[in-house]
Amino acid sequence: MKLFLLRHGETFDNVQEFIVGHLPGKLTANGERQVLLPAQEFADKEINFSKIYCSDLHRTRQTFDILNQVNNFESPCEFTDEVRERFFGEYEGCYRADFVWEEETKKQFNYPKNGESVEELMNRAKAFLDKCMEKHMNQNVLVVSHGQFILALINTFMDRELKDLWGSSQIDNASINILEIDDDGTRKERINLSRV
Repeated sequence: MKLFLLRHGETFDNVQEFIVGHLPGKLTANGERQVLLPAQEFADKEINFSKIYCSDLHRTRQTFDILNQVNNFESPCEFTDEVRERFFGEYEGCYRADFVWEEETKKQFNYPKNGESVEELMNRAKAFLDKCMEKHMNQNVLVVSHGQFILALINTFMDRELKDLWGSSQIDNASINILEIDDDGTRKERINLSRV
């Protein structure tokens, strides 16, 4: 199985450092251009996907639409909340500049009131990974998602501990991350690629 993980293009919220979470978000003109690079890469390499999963939020739907305009995918796309960004609870709808990011604030951000904790995010990523491994072994699968969910999925796939979640690379807008299981069960990761 090969999972191609694509983060949505740059949004106005990213530029303004607005904590968006489950809010819709909208791509900037730069974000739209960013997505054209992986879209063309998929087309040039003629990568066929057996299944596509896309977050049901607006910014990822916009990203998928650009990918699909270039590739005209034949495989089905499922828009789902399974691969949404983490829900940031009390922080959602605020600007990062509204908070002093000392150690205590960072801890609270991992466990927001009325939000999704990092453990809950990891559990959601594991449930999605288990589903993919059950349904899509020996297939290429595209997942159009968000930075923190992609980090959680990579950590889960590589069987890392929760404390290692933020030690992974920053997942850039419109970057491609590939998770692969070989026939012998060996797991490989390629993170933050600008090219497939």
